[in-house]
Amino acid sequence: MKIQKTGKSVTLERDEIETLVKHVVEFEKITKALERADAAGKLPAELKRTWSSLKKFMDAEEARVSGSPTPRARKVRCCILSNLPLTNVVDCQELNSSFVFALAACLLRALVGGFGATLVAGKCSDVAGCP
Repeated sequence: MKIQKTGKSVTLERDEIETLVKHVVEFEKITKALERADAAGKLPAELKRTWSSLKKFMDAEEARVSGSPTPRARKVRCCILSNLPLTNVVDCQELNSSFVFALAACLLRALVGGFGATLVAGKCSDVAGCP
């Protein structure tokens, strides 16, 4: 891993990124299970405060990244895969998830296919070049 102290660039090895993505995918499974239990009113009492704190954190981060005051209302995103160094759109995948999970899914698709990737808010049908 290389981090420039003066810039915004960070260089990570492929295996480091893959490890991070795998962990985020597992974290998403836990988060979805907690969401389902909470929605059904079956969240154990000992998890309620932790879940509430985690939701607030995720909402705050989502709002910070998206600039949206209502982060949970905006979950649809489009992962645009492109050839590098060209910018030809190869594929688009619509994701309906929290930002961090959509970012991990998009990153994983790019790594597996050897593509460049861009994650944008909204439906893929609204993105020029997406099928």
